[in-house]
Amino acid sequence: MNLRGVTVGMVFFAVLAVLSRGAAAEPSPAPADAGSAASPAASATKRPPECLRGVYLNSASFYERKITETLHYANEAGLNAVVMHVKDPYGHLYWEPQNALAREIKASKGDKQLRAALQRFNDAGLWTIAKLDLFQDTLLATHRPDWAVQDSVTGKPWYNRQKLAWGNPHDERVWDYNIALARELLALGFDEIQFDYVRFPSDGDLTRATYPRVLKDKDRLQVIGAFLEKANRELKPLGATLSVDLFGFVAWMTYDFGVGQRIEEIAPHVDAICPMLYPSHFPKDFMGKDDPAKCPREILEESMKRLKKRTRVDVRAWIQGFWYQPGEITEQIKGIEAAGYKSYLVWSPSSRYEETYVALAAHQDKTFALPKYYPTLAELAEKGRLNLEGVTHRVNVTDYVKGATVLCLDQSTSERKSDCTTPRQLVDTLDEAILDAILQARGIESSWKVPRGVKLDRAVRLLLEDLGISARTMRAEPIRISWKGDCRFYRGAGELASTAPVPEPAPPIAEESAAAEPSAQESGATPTS
Repeated sequence: MNLRGVTVGMVFFAVLAVLSRGAAAEPSPAPADAGSAASPAASATKRPPECLRGVYLNSASFYERKITETLHYANEAGLNAVVMHVKDPYGHLYWEPQNALAREIKASKGDKQLRAALQRFNDAGLWTIAKLDLFQDTLLATHRPDWAVQDSVTGKPWYNRQKLAWGNPHDERVWDYNIALARELLALGFDEIQFDYVRFPSDGDLTRATYPRVLKDKDRLQVIGAFLEKANRELKPLGATLSVDLFGFVAWMTYDFGVGQRIEEIAPHVDAICPMLYPSHFPKDFMGKDDPAKCPREILEESMKRLKKRTRVDVRAWIQGFWYQPGEITEQIKGIEAAGYKSYLVWSPSSRYEETYVALAAHQDKTFALPKYYPTLAELAEKGRLNLEGVTHRVNVTDYVKGATVLCLDQSTSERKSDCTTPRQLVDTLDEAILDAILQARGIESSWKVPRGVKLDRAVRLLLEDLGISARTMRAEPIRISWKGDCRFYRGAGELASTAPVPEPAPPIAEESAAAEPSAQESGATPTS
């Protein structure tokens, strides 16, 4: 579920409020036999941790600093899994697919960051889970409208309240597309495939939603079960572990409440189910509670106890890591443990987990160390001095003890290309703690919480303003700054002149080079550190 889905889910569950009042009286069926989920070919493959605990990372979180933070707190809190959102409800993919259809519809948003993040998590021994949004897929629906849920009035793809379109859950071509993508994710190195939106639409004008293809003699529950059966059959021989995200109401409803999700049809084909038991999503008067959001432990405990009676597969509840304070997060964990379970996943749409880490520290009666992203000025002082050579000039001479740096633009030659020919590239040679010192002294917010790309943009702006020049007219000449002094940029090497010789006059930077260097905001790129 994405951020918009928070509100949608609340509306959907409110519709079910009347149904929920009678849920407690429903008889529970015999547990769904999940023993068949693992095929003989996969019996010797890597298995998930018995006690699996992790956090969700959205697709904008695959950058170095977030990875470092996640690994740090995984070590501090004993977390051993990470869920990475690799296909979103729009149909965007965050790797470069080989699938011909995905390439045709230009689904990819690039994969450099995903691959690097996955490598680091795998190297650290975390269980890596690829979260793949299934039937809600606007790109696929708009490029293949005959594969989509269609609008009976317009004859075009049907859209829900969030203006998102859906692939037709009855259409096996939609199944095959997503199974093919799952194969690629396994080949990339993911340990597990987690299907989300493995259901029929739940909001919008459902009276206008039509299905061009319909599987004969199958209702919604059977359609979802049939898809998972096929996914199991095709992915298990590859060593896949399969899990599904489900509405929290599956713990309480033993019949189809409109979306095709019921434990009994789903559990036999997967290794784990992940119900989204966010207390704030349950409607008023649920379990007799005027405000279920204020009863996180009771909601989690009773929901998990009901699930235990109905399935033998692993149940990893998604707990609410958004809107809640640490105490309320801790209460959810206590509810899970009281029901006899150990595994859980924490979901925050922003992938910010400050409150979650405080909650985990309190629950474990520990104090977690803060993550360290880069050396401090004191630690840099131990290095003494830096002399960074370019192609034609020395681009960075830094005296870490005195707190001074001399920078100089470089130039490419016919034999060798330089990577320090623009102001931003030049400023990028500064250590991050030095950037913080400069910006803070100039009254600009700067800390580990600010992406490095943003810091670079701000520091470049100061450099150009201090020198009274533009990026296009900046020449290869020494520029000094005392970052233990006034933190302003000046022409000339100053007291570091002996180790920063003044270069020969050089022509202005080529206009094409400067123009080709967008800022972080202009490029829309996710920070890489």
